[in-house]
Amino acid sequence: MRRGETMDAKKKYKFNPFMLQDLFYEQIWLEDLAKKGLLLTENGSLLFKFVVNEPTNRRYRILPYRQGKISDEEKLLYESCGWKIIYGSLYSTIFYSDDSDAPEPFSDILSKKQYYMNWLIHTLIQFIVAICLIAYINRRLFLGFLTPSETVYSLADQNMIIIVLNLLVIPFVIFALATTIAKYLNFFCRLRSEKAVTIKGYKGVYRFNIFYYTLVFAIFAIAVACIIVPPASFESDSSSDNIKYLKYRNKEMVRYSEFAPTEWQVIRDAILKHEDTNIIYSFKETHSALIPRISHESLSISDEPEDERADKTDDKIDTKTASPDSISYDIYLYKARNANVAKHFMAHDMVNQVEGFGTTLSKRDKRTMQFNYKGLDYAAYFKSSGELQMQFLFLRKDNKYEAIIYSGPVDLRAKVDLFASKLL
Repeated sequence: MRRGETMDAKKKYKFNPFMLQDLFYEQIWLEDLAKKGLLLTENGSLLFKFVVNEPTNRRYRILPYRQGKISDEEKLLYESCGWKIIYGSLYSTIFYSDDSDAPEPFSDILSKKQYYMNWLIHTLIQFIVAICLIAYINRRLFLGFLTPSETVYSLADQNMIIIVLNLLVIPFVIFALATTIAKYLNFFCRLRSEKAVTIKGYKGVYRFNIFYYTLVFAIFAIAVACIIVPPASFESDSSSDNIKYLKYRNKEMVRYSEFAPTEWQVIRDAILKHEDTNIIYSFKETHSALIPRISHESLSISDEPEDERADKTDDKIDTKTASPDSISYDIYLYKARNANVAKHFMAHDMVNQVEGFGTTLSKRDKRTMQFNYKGLDYAAYFKSSGELQMQFLFLRKDNKYEAIIYSGPVDLRAKVDLFASKLL
């Protein structure tokens, strides 16, 4: 049982929307609640615990440090002045006094200003460093905010809720950044002007913070929905058994059986007889709001022991850890809603496919990899350097876009006619 509580005391919980920079407003809020008979007994991070009692003119003072970081001398100073500590938060420490004549713990205005100014400078430096680090790590996402349409196109193969989340995150981050800076400036100005906070003033900050946290919880709910809702609406088969995938037919894309028919007969027999556990084969079909049909065939033959291989039956297969002698074949066929979606999605997907294998696609590479092919709107071939020698072929015709990622003895350029014939 906390100080100020009795066995039959009626308890009440209230959401605390105030941030540390709002501590002067928070003090007036708590004092206003005390006048209404709600006395604070425990301060959590967002939820405060009160007991219902007789209205009183209780005074509160808040220090922007958790109790463990406040020295014993400071605590004794408050107690000697008639202030009692309240159990609670990891972020701040609250003292209260029912004595209207209890002196302020700070001996003068100058020492009070210096105390809070030291905290302000320290936290402001931490805030700036954190923002710079986050901005650097998520620089691509930030650039997406400047061109929201490109963000939508780059995520065309994803569930619509993921697209919405990406469109909301950066504007909200900028809004949160502006809000935090404004609160720091307000805190600084109040220290300098020594202007007292009014009840009307705290209510304005209270309403704004409620709106702010409503946005936070809404975006959090969308993020949770992204985890719960699968990125694709359906899948042909979720089995990891290679044999099950052999029955699927798709005449719109070049299956490995057409790409290398002789080798395929050997591979197919090995799959049927379970003779080679290093063969991973899958075929999947999914769709999204902007791309109604996404087909993906994947074949991987690796020399790695089975227990050291990651699950390579995912939509985007990471074969960059395979040995140079292994064979990998991935073909993606995207049938978008229109040619514009296919064109813009391809521009982003090409970069993602190549960089997924640790190779940076420069502007020069984008120019030199493109070649003309009669009947196609776009054709490009790229071969990565290093041990893997991954080959990439990107083809587009109207609303259809095809990406082929291959590692093996065959030169993809010699097979362009085969792949193009399926699109034309």
